[in-house]
Amino acid sequence: MRQESATLLCMSKIRVVARYEKMGEPYIRVRLSDGRVIREHRFLMEQAIGRRLEPWEHVHHKDENKRNNVLENLEIKTASVHSRDHRPVAEKETLTCPICGQEFARTKRYLRSKRKQGHSTFYCGNSCSRTGRSQVGDSALPVRCVCPVCDKAFDVPSNQYRLRMRRSKAGRLGCSRTCGQKLGAMVK
Repeated sequence: MRQESATLLCMSKIRVVARYEKMGEPYIRVRLSDGRVIREHRFLMEQAIGRRLEPWEHVHHKDENKRNNVLENLEIKTASVHSRDHRPVAEKETLTCPICGQEFARTKRYLRSKRKQGHSTFYCGNSCSRTGRSQVGDSALPVRCVCPVCDKAFDVPSNQYRLRMRRSKAGRLGCSRTCGQKLGAMVK
């Protein structure tokens, strides 16, 4: 109790020495008698509650006008709640799962990214994804390779490509078992 009253006394002794309004800067800053330079809305809220604000406490302007520092226009929010309030709502696209037929939504940004990567089919969850990918082979998008032995072009599913490259002693893949054996013999 004594500490709170001491804080209140200290808070009441602090006064504004100078006020800074810069063109192009949305917030008004103030220089205080204790030497600090802070944003005016934070100072006003500190005076109203009688203590310094914690770093995770944000002062929100209810009317979105960053220069309107009337106490009725200000409220304290946690950093996470404040950022959530100001985050734009992501546009979503409704899709239908090809396995179970359930409708689900994904953000357009996510879908755009996956389509760039070559995905064409989307599933509602992990179980449908595993079922669908094993049936369709969508997870195994082909990687185009050229055999170093016979110069024949061939495709390898992407999930097998990484595994086969790790196992390959030559660091390259052959189009068939025979070419793979010849490649292995060339490395030895």
